[in-house]
Amino acid sequence: MPRTKTLICFPKLNDAKGDITKRWYVEWAFRLPDSIDERHLYRTYDGLCSGTAEERYARARAIIKEKTEWLKSGAYLTEWNASVAPAKMAENFRPEVQTFKKAAAAVRVDSLIQKYLQAMRPTWEKRTVETYVSKLKYFQEWVELELDNIAVTQMNRQNLLPFFYWIVEKRGVCRLTCEKYVQVVRMFFGWLIDEGVYLDPNPIYKIPKLGKVVDCAPVPLTGDDRQRLREAMETKAPWLWLACEIQYYCAIRPGTELRLLRVGDIDRERRLITVRSENAKEDRTESVSIPPEVMERMERMGLFNYDPKLYVFGKYGVPGARPLGKNTQRNQFNRYREQLGISRDKTWYSWKHSGAISAAEAGMPIYDLQDHLRHKSIATTEEYIRKRLPKKGQIERYAKKI
Repeated sequence: MPRTKTLICFPKLNDAKGDITKRWYVEWAFRLPDSIDERHLYRTYDGLCSGTAEERYARARAIIKEKTEWLKSGAYLTEWNASVAPAKMAENFRPEVQTFKKAAAAVRVDSLIQKYLQAMRPTWEKRTVETYVSKLKYFQEWVELELDNIAVTQMNRQNLLPFFYWIVEKRGVCRLTCEKYVQVVRMFFGWLIDEGVYLDPNPIYKIPKLGKVVDCAPVPLTGDDRQRLREAMETKAPWLWLACEIQYYCAIRPGTELRLLRVGDIDRERRLITVRSENAKEDRTESVSIPPEVMERMERMGLFNYDPKLYVFGKYGVPGARPLGKNTQRNQFNRYREQLGISRDKTWYSWKHSGAISAAEAGMPIYDLQDHLRHKSIATTEEYIRKRLPKKGQIERYAKKI
């Protein structure tokens, strides 16, 4: 298979591995559209063979910036053939140049990411689509910035590994988020291999564990916190307080599960809330019990007088045809938290965690708690409680003796 010809090789520095006793230079090259087989190679030593390493690097950056802009502007075309405008030259491209340009565009990361998302979107949940779109966006920007938008067929583990260091150092992501980036990019290249665009093996392998280990779990609310919030919210923001109680007593997650809950998902007679699979974190339909206190509040607020198709937490503060925005309840809660001087470590998600901890401390058996939290594995529930329940040592037993 013939080697692909590159139209432009953007300037790069050869610094002799940092040895200032040797000659440094910046090199670049290009091909003209009407003579694709001829490669014009240039090299400059201007200001790069004397001075300190810092001075040479500064000079090299200036040269690279100048020559990169010159090449991207297309000025080299007119300088080589001043009588023919670039647009006119484009019309006279030889057929193989046009073929090359189309092939190059077809393997650029931006076009392939769009094809990948378009192909996978019908099979993914909405949350998965949002995750892949956001993370591949940063990957695309990095390839364009750091790799001069090279073809994916030229990518390998060596030139892709710096991306993961970049998201940790420049974007400050934690280890868990970095691992999600690794998964997303690996899946993208897996699809490229399946499509025959990229040859095995997948370049995303043996990626170091990068980023700080951060426990992102919200801090539980104390009993005093809950009482103060209740006094502030119960009368002024009754629907927001209902959302707090549903999280606390029913372990409904505050994202899609709570926001997209409909009146018809609440069984008045059986006192159950049904979390539909399209909204559930685990992608399965499940039901949770409603304690009498929460049911009585729903009755007093007239919830069951509304159309079953309406969202419980509608856009205008009462059940409606349009749900609240993604961050509305969180922002409302944050305002009350700030007014009461409660720590910012205690977030909107803390209500669910606080309810689970209270249930565990009250003596709820671990298997009942697993069912209540809708965890697939008992190990998940055990880890959940281990992280959030305070550790009680034996000091209480021996305190009076020491």
